[in-house]
Amino acid sequence: MTSTISPWETEWLKDHEITRGGQGVIWEMISKTDPIKRAVLKEIVPRWANDPQARERLDQESETLTKLHTLGARVPQVIDTSARHNSSDRKKGMKNC
Repeated sequence: MTSTISPWETEWLKDHEITRGGQGVIWEMISKTDPIKRAVLKEIVPRWANDPQARERLDQESETLTKLHTLGARVPQVIDTSARHNSSDRKKGMKNC
């Protein structure tokens, strides 16, 4: 059986769950190369993982945060998103704390 490695798993470790909602779970992440560096992972719950509208909402949230951060707003910086990868793993987005 082959396991699929998500793009974020090469550089980050899940530390603990921060909160969960109807569509996703928020995790605090720790960099594998710099344990002081933290980030947040928003992961869509399995129930919605194959729902195109739910994935689109998550992608839209990442795009909005990216635009706001670029304009100088004090919002999390998106460092990666599943929309940037051509893999089947389109359910996760990473944000710097």
